[in-house]
Amino acid sequence: MAKLICIETSTSVCSVSLAIDSEIVSFEESTIDRSHSSMLTIFVETVLKKASVSFKDVEGVVVSEGPGSYTGLRIGMSAAKGLCFAKSLPLITVNSLKMMAAGFVQTEFVEGNQLVIPMIDARRMEVFTAVYDGLLNEKFAPAPMVVDETSFQDWRKSFTLNLIGNGALKCKEILGSEGIHYWPDFIPSAIYMAKEGEEKWRLKKFADLAYCSPNYHKEYYMNPKGVKS
Repeated sequence: MAKLICIETSTSVCSVSLAIDSEIVSFEESTIDRSHSSMLTIFVETVLKKASVSFKDVEGVVVSEGPGSYTGLRIGMSAAKGLCFAKSLPLITVNSLKMMAAGFVQTEFVEGNQLVIPMIDARRMEVFTAVYDGLLNEKFAPAPMVVDETSFQDWRKSFTLNLIGNGALKCKEILGSEGIHYWPDFIPSAIYMAKEGEEKWRLKKFADLAYCSPNYHKEYYMNPKGVKS
């Protein structure tokens, strides 16, 4: 049973939770834009205090590695690494998009003929996105994509799509509503990181503290039909 601090900063929302044995026992969140650097340390102290847990009893730190806001990810990763260096704790990273999909599956009923498509806004008509089924099997790996009317066309023939996150709503005018549900207010959150964090902690799938950095998913361009170029 691990006690893990979870840090999520991939969008303008900053959140921190304390998880014990995959269960969230305390949580703090700020929706104030650009509050990450000023609130993270306070939130860590607060979630520990609210749960009556001493920092010396924490067994690892979980952080969102990206994709998402460049600045937010850098702040979150730096804070997480600082905590780990200070107390010789293992660092665990989770993908922001998979974490969103996991949270959606936890809170909404996803049938077998539905797919979950998390979207983090990357400006203009570009989003960071991925595709998962209701069991979180990856159908399309996390990547940047410029959305046009042909996007996801093959999946739309057989599945109902759930587009979630702050990049979803701007796609509605292009993709329409047939066979698609939009959840633009569903945001990445530290409350959705506990299960994967606990599993990686148990399997000792730790990140390298010295060399770990945010994964911005910008190494290549993904065209509207989903082909690397």
